[in-house]
Amino acid sequence: MKLDDEDKTAKFLSQSSKITTSNKHQQVNDEIESIRPYNFRPFLLHLNILPFFVAYIAWFVAWSHYFGIEEYPELGLIVTACIAILQVVTCLFCYWFVEFRVLMQCRRVDNPENAEVVQVTPVANNGFAELVYLHKKFLLKENSFNQPEKVIWFNFQKTKYFLDTKEKKQFQPVEFPLNHTLSHYLESKGYTQSEQQINDAISYYDLNKMVMDIPQFFELFIERATAPFFVFQVTFRI
Repeated sequence: MKLDDEDKTAKFLSQSSKITTSNKHQQVNDEIESIRPYNFRPFLLHLNILPFFVAYIAWFVAWSHYFGIEEYPELGLIVTACIAILQVVTCLFCYWFVEFRVLMQCRRVDNPENAEVVQVTPVANNGFAELVYLHKKFLLKENSFNQPEKVIWFNFQKTKYFLDTKEKKQFQPVEFPLNHTLSHYLESKGYTQSEQQINDAISYYDLNKMVMDIPQFFELFIERATAPFFVFQVTFRI
């Protein structure tokens, strides 16, 4: 009886560990922890827009019909200002935190082929999560027998990730043709079939060069002006 109890306990613990493991997001590679596809809701249905639009209308009706605009002008302005400040803070949270923006503005989709954006979460100590747009295009890939294939990709931290729709069913970094025989490379004449194939190869692999993006003044100004500590200072000084 004691052995049976121990077997049942071990079986229960193993099942619990499987359930716990299945609930966790699978790590994509050594740099990315998870990739989640989303679509944007219509602009007016964003949770940082629609509830406040309703709040403005509800307060204006209450102010004009129950309190009186002429009788309580200060009350109307104060409540309106409070609603506006709350909306501004909500929009700033959407700008500061990707997870909060996804909650307010996006809806989850199961198939990445139908998604507009993906939330890319890197592993610890490898940067911050980002909401990046998906790019979709028909390209002539190698060994595609001149039949264009639909490819879906996104760029994250200067690296391009493509959706593998055939085998792994997930996003993978660009796979370069490195596994051919030596004779294949010696006999190769490059992309000489058509100009379209060359352009598609550039779109897929990119050019072998390093580009340093220099941010514009306005981008730097927006980044500094919307920094949490700066907003906190300005708010409490006012």
